[in-house]
Amino acid sequence: MRGEKALFDFARKYLGDVPIWSEGGGEDYVGLMDGGWFMDYRPPEELGIRSAKWQYFPFIDLVHRERLLNMSIYYPPERYDTNMVNLAILFGRPQAVSLYYGSRQDDVGGRLQVYYMTKAFHRMLGLSRMERIDFQDNDINRCLVSYSNGARAWINRSSEDWTVNDFRLPPLGYLVRGPGGFLEYRAIKNGEVADSVHSDEYDYFSCPKQMDFGPMVTDGAVAVTRSANDRLIVNEILKPSGITLKLG
Repeated sequence: MRGEKALFDFARKYLGDVPIWSEGGGEDYVGLMDGGWFMDYRPPEELGIRSAKWQYFPFIDLVHRERLLNMSIYYPPERYDTNMVNLAILFGRPQAVSLYYGSRQDDVGGRLQVYYMTKAFHRMLGLSRMERIDFQDNDINRCLVSYSNGARAWINRSSEDWTVNDFRLPPLGYLVRGPGGFLEYRAIKNGEVADSVHSDEYDYFSCPKQMDFGPMVTDGAVAVTRSANDRLIVNEILKPSGITLKLG
């Protein structure tokens, strides 16, 4: 480690206090670097390890989050992946999408779903410290993550629904509450799985069928932003069959 630290310190000094960043891997040096695409270990069966049960745990983020710009879970997907987004919420990270040579670029809507479902979340957290992780009823598949800025995230990694504060979280569902009224969830509403993000930056709504989200009734996936002159801008991520705005 001393050799790597000396190399990183030299690079910062020689290049003008630049951040030391890992494109992928380098977990051994996470405490010496400023950020990166640090990969967590693969599932036990892929490593040839037998276990009664297991679950992902954001150890790197729990130790280093407030001084580390960590990105993504594993290699970036080419399209929207509910498991990857769920893990991004568990780890407190933004989820990247692949732009590597040869990766498919034809699912623009899926890529935008990943963007809207993790950008405001990560921006709300900033460099907040991950203070603790608790498990509902000692179940490693039902996690509650608490942050130093007051944000809390409930992540369902189990195969059954989990009800939290009147939100019914399906498998791979989650609920996030943060400062400034931030609210994000993947929950069951009226029998359908719906996604919603409410932040200072934008609102995002997604459901395969028409759903009443409060300020808007829609299906598909849409993001709503407010311009400087108080105009609402609706971006159609996945083409809805219809949109109803509730004013007032």
